[in-house]
Amino acid sequence: MAEAGVKPEEIKQFVIDTLLPYFENHDVVKELAIDVLAPEVVNLYKTKLNPSAEAAFRFVLQLYRRAKHSNENASLTACADAEGDITAGLAHYWSCMYLEQEKADLEIHEFAFECFRLMGTLIEACIQPFLRDLLRQTRITRGKSPTLPTNMSLGNLVGELFDTLDFPELIAPSPWGIRLNQWRNIAQHHRTRVEAERIVGTYGEHPNEQEVSLSRSELMGALRAISAILNSIKLARTIYFIDNLQQLKPLLREINVREDARLFSLVTAISSQGFRVSNIHLSESEATLELIDLQTPSEQRVIHASQFLLPLWAETERASLKVVYGNQTGDYVAEFETTGEACSSLDRKETTIEHYLQQVSFKRRPT
Repeated sequence: MAEAGVKPEEIKQFVIDTLLPYFENHDVVKELAIDVLAPEVVNLYKTKLNPSAEAAFRFVLQLYRRAKHSNENASLTACADAEGDITAGLAHYWSCMYLEQEKADLEIHEFAFECFRLMGTLIEACIQPFLRDLLRQTRITRGKSPTLPTNMSLGNLVGELFDTLDFPELIAPSPWGIRLNQWRNIAQHHRTRVEAERIVGTYGEHPNEQEVSLSRSELMGALRAISAILNSIKLARTIYFIDNLQQLKPLLREINVREDARLFSLVTAISSQGFRVSNIHLSESEATLELIDLQTPSEQRVIHASQFLLPLWAETERASLKVVYGNQTGDYVAEFETTGEACSSLDRKETTIEHYLQQVSFKRRPT
């Protein structure tokens, strides 16, 4: 939208208008539209392209709200308790994304191996923490204790959800009807083989073992279905989490988030302002943000770019910060630098904006 020339205020309004129907707390949408919620617009549109995923998203969001209605304190406590494991699981999602490769040209054995490797990681590392939170919310709606054994197996977790959720698609996607834990078992136990251009997976315990036979496109469809389940649950929980952010804050423990995950929100926010982030360089002590202006350059746009020093510090906490600004033609490049201490002092309100600006250096770089 920014590259198409849509104004930042129009982008923000678009984010607000898109998400508002799904939130109860409209003020938080307006407050966090760009800094936090812009990526969820993309996730929402992706979900809407898949009717099963959209139905799952709506079901999970209503489940969270029913749990809150049944027992607000228990629901919010369970949600807060799950945040650490969910954040850790999503770090594996980022690793999957970085290692992703085109699969169309892979030989069938490597194709099967790669698809099942991703499937196993998505279910075990990424989806499982969401399912634990979902089961606790389900128990709350049923008036039962939400406490789960720390060593509860994925099979038992999936089994209880399948029996009580009344939404089998979320646990055993169609048309296969195979539960998530069994897909995980096929992947992690490497119980696959290739027969006449078909990929065969074996699941279950002897003597009740069963098999599923898939073409390349069918296996890719299964992987996409499992990815859609993750997206649906994650989107619903994110909306519930942000909707109740103020109540959740006192309940949250300190959580370590991957730096690149935090920077994703920064890049999204900057992009909505009509800039493209061309690169981010990080070292132990320095952070450099390189921007290209997608709008007509002006003195106001250059000043606007300098303001990104503060959010860059907030997300990286480096001792030295630099923003490099360039226009689309590359004939104007400027650099802004300051220190982490200057940003920190302003953030703690120990100094004035005027004093902070005195500690920001500006220079035009030869092109």
